Amino acid sequence: MLACSQRHADDDPCLGEPLCRECFDHEAAVAWNNLIGERWRRTTIYLPRTLARLTGQTQRELRSQVRVSYVKVAEYQARGLVHLHVAIRLDRAMPAYRSDEVHPPSPRYTLALLEQAIGETVAEVSAPVPDELGGGAIGWGEQLDLRPLSGPGRDPGECAGYLAKYATKSTEAVGGPLHRIDEGQVELVAVREHVREYLRAAFRLDPRAQDRRLRCAHQLGFRGHCLTKSRRYSTTFTRLREARAEHIRQRVLSRVLGDRRQRRLAAVAPSDRVTHMCFVGSGHLTAFDAYLAAKAAAEAREHRRLAREARRSERMAEEER
Repeated sequence: MLACSQRHADDDPCLGEPLCRECFDHEAAVAWNNLIGERWRRTTIYLPRTLARLTGQTQRELRSQVRVSYVKVAEYQARGLVHLHVAIRLDRAMPAYRSDEVHPPSPRYTLALLEQAIGETVAEVSAPVPDELGGGAIGWGEQLDLRPLSGPGRDPGECAGYLAKYATKSTEAVGGPLHRIDEGQVELVAVREHVREYLRAAFRLDPRAQDRRLRCAHQLGFRGHCLTKSRRYSTTFTRLREARAEHIRQRVLSRVLGDRRQRRLAAVAPSDRVTHMCFVGSGHLTAFDAYLAAKAAAEAREHRRLAREARRSERMAEEER
């Protein structure tokens, strides 16, 4: 087993590089990233079951008293593997007509109980690996760091800041591409060789995988959004979008000077706004419109040809001199 005992600076290019690139299983790493969503789905299912077992209740009895809420952020490590930062809490179960309210649970549901349930669940959860990705099963691994986010001396905004720090990261920390690429671009993108092997592995596995979306190789196999949360952890994304839209609308209306058309649009009642578009058709309404479009395209092609010939003539004249 290879190991490195040196301490590296944060800007050391060695960080994230495998000690033996030939020994590093890039296909298994792509499968690890790709199956994180399924492992987390199973974790959210098994955690209430573990809580019910630890408290000596049935799952129905537990659901009548508490509900598990969470917000999750996925972060790329320098070596290319994805790990999760999750804030989990237990809320009191509320009736349907008060489901938007958030209250602490019964005192019997302690922080120690939640930590024990999370530890046991993470140790047991695994997701089956499709045969086309190698078969077997993948668990969460041995690294689990549990920290309380509330209590004496802790800032309520610390949790939000902690998660926001990781939500702004992407494959940029790995040195990977920031946009989707085609298989033919793998050898052309400016990435380190370790990341290029990730891209090659993703495209090798894609034809064999069934609906695993490995063609999005720029995500190194990971599929999904970097931030997800349970429905009642906090306000919904829909309400956040509506609040942002209302804030912009009020700012536009409060301007003394500016574009009058923008102010008129902002003054329109929300019920009268058109918030969607639909495809009507393509092509030209009349034969004359089609003729004008074809003529413009032909003229553009001719201009490009003349420009190429002029450039070629200039190069020949420079070479002769």
